[in-house]
Amino acid sequence: MLARMAQFEFTHVPYQGGPPAVQNLLGGQIAATILPVDNTLAYVKSGNLRALVTTGPQRTALLADVPTIKEAGFAALEATEWFGVFVPAKTPEKTVDHLNVTIRETLTKAEVKAGLAKLAYEIADTSRSDFDGMIKSDFERWGPIVRATGFAPEN
Repeated sequence: MLARMAQFEFTHVPYQGGPPAVQNLLGGQIAATILPVDNTLAYVKSGNLRALVTTGPQRTALLADVPTIKEAGFAALEATEWFGVFVPAKTPEKTVDHLNVTIRETLTKAEVKAGLAKLAYEIADTSRSDFDGMIKSDFERWGPIVRATGFAPEN
């Protein structure tokens, strides 16, 4: 999507996680990468990497001088990374409800919030139905883009 909007041609280089991509970026094997802030923050703060934009809806306090992708002129590329907890589809509702309550309560604890904030993670108290809707929305948004690249799942 970025390549199309910016009229650039990119070469996708697959990595098994952020750290190998960061090492290759630092070593000059790749010119740029898009990664979660926590993968690059220490290198940006030390001056070894330069953050060009963040993709969230507002600037992050950890990199307050770095503009958002919307501010850079690519509003359609605004995106946030999210994490969720998944269980097998046949997990009993009582178990799912208990996990949901326990996880949401844990995320309200000051020490948990502080630890996640150090990683640039913001906690969203999302209901199960809101989370389901977010997943469906992401599939609708990114599905056509993934298909346009020619990507096909391996069997």
